[in-house]
Amino acid sequence: MAEKSNIQYVDSTVNPVPICTGCELWQHGIGGSCFAGHSVKRYQGRKGWPTGFGNYDGGNSYFPERIPNTYKWTGLSGFNRPNKPWLNYMPRIIFVNDMGDMFSSIVPMETRREIIDQMEAGPHYYMVFTKNAKAMAETFNKWGYIPGNVMPVISITGNMSAPRTRIFWDYLGENVREELDGVNLGISFEPLTGPISYPDDVIEGFDWIAIGGASKQAGQPDTEPFHEEWAKSIIYTARSRDIPIFVKQLGFNFWRNNEREAVSNNHGSDYDYFPEDLRIREMFK
Repeated sequence: MAEKSNIQYVDSTVNPVPICTGCELWQHGIGGSCFAGHSVKRYQGRKGWPTGFGNYDGGNSYFPERIPNTYKWTGLSGFNRPNKPWLNYMPRIIFVNDMGDMFSSIVPMETRREIIDQMEAGPHYYMVFTKNAKAMAETFNKWGYIPGNVMPVISITGNMSAPRTRIFWDYLGENVREELDGVNLGISFEPLTGPISYPDDVIEGFDWIAIGGASKQAGQPDTEPFHEEWAKSIIYTARSRDIPIFVKQLGFNFWRNNEREAVSNNHGSDYDYFPEDLRIREMFK
């Protein structure tokens, strides 16, 4: 939980459920390249951390006070952010569960619904990310609508996970679809570890796209590559649909014109190193 975050497209982060059942980036017992997985594994069992990344054990993995604790943070609507000018005048934007996935199968529906209730009651804007598109859609179906200050974001890393956006639409109820005016839906291609063959189909119906390469974790010799042409294919398609795009970072292993290029840090987040055509940081309306 941090009032000030280094994540470029948000102001703050909060983790009411810092657990996850795993995905293409993390397999329990094996590990992987997931930043959240490595972080929880490092601190698991300590105060404020779960007993394990894949464990839901009530009070040791769900912290119901954390979303309400964000209410005391200063509202930022109408204010400038000198270090993040793309956020100027927007409400405080909070990333919910950058250390987990509240739509994991081990998280009870009543817990998810309580978190949504708390976000809706909050004075800020909450972005909630998932790789479990079906569970996210079914949760909002139970709720009946998506609150206007909550932005669902589907995470995709390559072609194998690209169907998640279609799954979201397949399972989202008609009653919820009819109440989408004023609601933003996002896609996070982070980390993008391969090309997206049919970006038109993947991004249809969404309002904002984030793109980025993989960060190098402590002890990792290298990361999955991130190729400029993969990003440009998504950018070209999004431009044709007037969808705002945010290129967050190049990652540690960035390739351009079939050559690996130097980056300034383990995230490839130094904007001065970005190629001109990837210097895009736009927010949703």
